[in-house]
Amino acid sequence: MCDLTLLTYIMIVSGNLALRLVEKEACMKYKPFVIAVVYQILLWYTEPLQAIADAHHQGYKLGQQLGDITNVSLNLLLCNQTNYAAGQDLSTIQTNAKDFIRDQLRQKRQDSLIGPVLFYYHIVALRQGLHVLEDGRVDDIPSIAEINISHTQSELESKIYSLTRAFLFRQFGGNLIDIMNISDTIEEKKIQLRPISAVGIFYEGLTCYLCAFGATDQVSKAAWVGRGQSILAKIRSWHEYSSWNWENKVLLLEAMEMHTLGNYDAAEPLYISSIRSAREHRFIHEEAIASELAGDLFYERGSHLESYALYMHSIKCFNEWGALAVAMRVESTVESKFGSENMMDLGKTVNVDDMVQRILGKPADTNKRQVASYGLDD
Repeated sequence: MCDLTLLTYIMIVSGNLALRLVEKEACMKYKPFVIAVVYQILLWYTEPLQAIADAHHQGYKLGQQLGDITNVSLNLLLCNQTNYAAGQDLSTIQTNAKDFIRDQLRQKRQDSLIGPVLFYYHIVALRQGLHVLEDGRVDDIPSIAEINISHTQSELESKIYSLTRAFLFRQFGGNLIDIMNISDTIEEKKIQLRPISAVGIFYEGLTCYLCAFGATDQVSKAAWVGRGQSILAKIRSWHEYSSWNWENKVLLLEAMEMHTLGNYDAAEPLYISSIRSAREHRFIHEEAIASELAGDLFYERGSHLESYALYMHSIKCFNEWGALAVAMRVESTVESKFGSENMMDLGKTVNVDDMVQRILGKPADTNKRQVASYGLDD
């Protein structure tokens, strides 16, 4: 623990102590609230995101048993949001988000709908496309236009989801500068870091390097790279607390940095390591992201068969995650690079799974995705 700051170490110890205290029968009624606070504010530094989601689910079930309606809702909301950050199935997350909002509407708790509605339409957009954000209600859930975004946390979440969609759909409009200051907003307004905001900072780093790729002059490129490096430094500090959550993200940002600077020989193994780490740690959405970006690098190097395999693997992972609209965007990008006829020929001749496994330096496993254990029962 020598690499942890003393304050962070004390906070984590205090959080674990609080969880032990509420195991006592006299304190059990406080446990759902303690779970919500401790895991979201403290233990996300050290615990796998999948384990955090599981803890919130336990808090939700216990709250039901105790009749603690407030913390039932809180833990359910945090469970769903953390499952999203962990790359769990978006179809299930959408269903859970819809049920949560409808339950809040039945209880006439409109004041609690801002964050959940923003989250719901973000998930729907990843699955169906950006057009749903302009189409009005989906499944009779109040639209974003009907919800008043009036407090700091919801404004931050709105920026996080907007930036994530901009990156995943590669659509950067005139509001890019407004949504690119997530890390600055958190620091300036002293907003407590949570898993969803930490992931937002990661997407900010990804977008910085992507903008550096497309910069038309060296001054702009250097500015974007500099911002990306500052984000990378922050995420490296979290990696000291949890390699499970942050190893693949650090590797991917490092790969993009080397790629941006033209050091392809350094970027390639970093991309490959990021894909491998995302797979081992169950972050299928980030395996998809890293695979597409690695495909870009291989394509630029003229390794078109490897590039094609990585692109197709990215599409497969996005579909498995449930981000069907994002998968279609990648497919369209690949078709523009290779052409429809070449795509058909490659589909007949390239064994994508075998080639991806060869690129990753592992034997093919056609039966199931490799899954690592993080110390909890599945």
